[in-house]
Amino acid sequence: MRRKGSHDKKLMPRNAAIYKAYVCGEEGESLAKQYSMTKSRVSQIVIEMEGRFLENEDAFIFAEKRRHTILLQDVYDKARRSYLRSLEDAKTTKVSGIKGHKDGRAEKTTKGQAGEASFLREMRGALADIRKIWGMDAPVKTDNTHEFGGGLLKITERVVVVKVVGKKSGSGGRMAHQGNGSNGNGR
Repeated sequence: MRRKGSHDKKLMPRNAAIYKAYVCGEEGESLAKQYSMTKSRVSQIVIEMEGRFLENEDAFIFAEKRRHTILLQDVYDKARRSYLRSLEDAKTTKVSGIKGHKDGRAEKTTKGQAGEASFLREMRGALADIRKIWGMDAPVKTDNTHEFGGGLLKITERVVVVKVVGKKSGSGGRMAHQGNGSNGNGR
């Protein structure tokens, strides 16, 4: 009979939640109490979950990418919650009068908030880092093969464009670099 482990479909969501919380820094002891299990079982689940990613030759890199992605998603979530809190109205209560007397007045004021932009920068930064980890911001490869004079020209390095500007008698033509407009003499 097969022992129930992280491969049991009913336990996968629970084990994934334990793994995510552990990777995000929650202590094994705290997770053990929360999920009514031993600390060694939490460690075993974490090892089993990482083992699922270690089944091919690129597994270690994949596991690290996954771990960093989970951490960055947590940064994004915390920054988002903080930004939403920064949008809430600021409420203040001012009490005037003498302490202990019934004549004291409470004045409540509410001030609207525009939100803290630094949290938006954190959110964008976390998303950008996730895209970098998974290579989603890599430049798109283009085909640099061009027809040229009946044949094919493959451009493999940076090309400096030079054109013939005219011919002077006896000079055989002069070349000028298309660029900042200088004539090579610094003028």
